[in-house]
Amino acid sequence: MQTFEQGVDQGVDKGPGHPSVPVDVGLQLSSDALEELVREHQALLAFVNAAPVGVVQINTRGEVQMINAYSAMMLMPISRSGMLDNLFELLADALPVLQHNIAAYAPAHGLVCDHLRLELPAPAGQRKVAALRVIRMDRERVMVVITDVTDQVLAEQATLAAKEAEHKMRELDAENQRLLEVSRLKNQFVGNLSHELRTPLTSILGYADLLASGRVAPEAKSFKDALLLIGKQGRLLLQLINDLLDMSAMQSDKFEFHVASCMPVDLVSEMVQTLHDNAVQQGVSVEVIAPSNLPLCQLDPKRFKQVTYNLLSNAIKFTPEGGQVSLTLSLQDKQLVLEVSDTGIGMAPEHLEDIFMDFHQIDGSRTRGYEGTGLGLALTHRLVKAQGGHISVSSVQGQGSTFRVSWPISPG
Repeated sequence: MQTFEQGVDQGVDKGPGHPSVPVDVGLQLSSDALEELVREHQALLAFVNAAPVGVVQINTRGEVQMINAYSAMMLMPISRSGMLDNLFELLADALPVLQHNIAAYAPAHGLVCDHLRLELPAPAGQRKVAALRVIRMDRERVMVVITDVTDQVLAEQATLAAKEAEHKMRELDAENQRLLEVSRLKNQFVGNLSHELRTPLTSILGYADLLASGRVAPEAKSFKDALLLIGKQGRLLLQLINDLLDMSAMQSDKFEFHVASCMPVDLVSEMVQTLHDNAVQQGVSVEVIAPSNLPLCQLDPKRFKQVTYNLLSNAIKFTPEGGQVSLTLSLQDKQLVLEVSDTGIGMAPEHLEDIFMDFHQIDGSRTRGYEGTGLGLALTHRLVKAQGGHISVSSVQGQGSTFRVSWPISPG
């Protein structure tokens, strides 16, 4: 191994006091030209040796032929033997890819690679990183330029850390906004729930007091009407309480399903009959569409009716007088599919993403006149997913909506 200053001695000797310089023996130079060449060569070697970058010349076996002071200063701390004779051996553990890249480079000369990074020994808590640019000079000689890029790497790390911190802040901000929205929805839900409980209770208590007062004769038609209304409002309260209990059970993973052999079209027809008075009062027609050969299916009849009830009651509620609601049953790819379509008010595209969120209700003048707690669709979504099914919605504002539910089932 030689330094770049020592390398100048391998040349033509001009005599005492003059270093030699490699010269083609077939080239005739004057004394002045030779001295000028020597001076330029010495200046170049001095510049390379004093350069603030490392320069190492090796052969294709990794043997160091010449090395400048900066390279020696950077590489000596990782040398176990205290020698810098072979760069491949020196970097065998820290940068084994160096030898592979040089061996794999086919052209006789040119840039081999300039992306290699080398971690150098540094005091505890600090880093020292060098970048290696490898250039093949000819078939035998390879030049390795070593640059200290510690500041650049630390700057890159700082930039990356800043970006990660900014990303984390955005995530935290988004989570805070989500929590605020959940809090708002829960507050809205409590207000809606209070109204939903108070309204039927007020009717029940009012008519109960009226009947108890004796002002209405038991044989009068209004007496029976009052009893029917009390029963209807009581069932509404029971449905609301059951929804609350089901949502609580779903959230605590304590919900159970009981599968049985059922005829889906009979379950759907039962829910249509249950909500018949609602449809008549709203002035909405309801139809059931199902193939005549729809077989028995294995499913939870209670939960199937609950999903159907929630979707159908919603469709009736949001469909104006003279509108139509259809329930379509089919078997598709071993899945039972229920589609509930209406010609109601529909929804804007931006509302569809959150329609199944707990306690969610679309805000705005279009829905302020409609009752509800915001539990129905959220519970329906959970019921369907818990049975391995899928629910989706498509809607056009002012034209209506279609909810599509599919369950994986086996024939009954």
